[in-house]
Amino acid sequence: MDFGTDVFAVGVVLFELLTGRHPFEADTIEGAIEKIRQGDAQKLPTWVPFDLNQLISKMINSDYIKRPTTLDIMKNQTVKASIQQYYEKEKSKEEKREKEQQAIVLTALKPSDKICIDRRSTIDYQRNEKQS
Repeated sequence: MDFGTDVFAVGVVLFELLTGRHPFEADTIEGAIEKIRQGDAQKLPTWVPFDLNQLISKMINSDYIKRPTTLDIMKNQTVKASIQQYYEKEKSKEEKREKEQQAIVLTALKPSDKICIDRRSTIDYQRNEKQS
């Protein structure tokens, strides 16, 4: 087994996620194996973007030499766009979590507590009792 086997497996999973069925669907395991050997995969629906359709078709190719490398997969425009969307969504969630944590910390501070703003400076929050 090599990475080509992994690429095939991921291609099958992607096909199943998009369609709800196995690309080499058959009544028996032997029938499915024969379809894999012959490269007799079902077609993806027409609503699947063309470049993603092409990519998955190559990933489930019975000839492992014709399968894309992981680099080829990562260069695919649909894959790149999906990864970028996921990254931006996660980054936004992380920024929101950080702001919420900062708000919790700031509301819990006493006036005499010290807050480290960065590694170079510290701000003292002290109540001036004499001015009250």
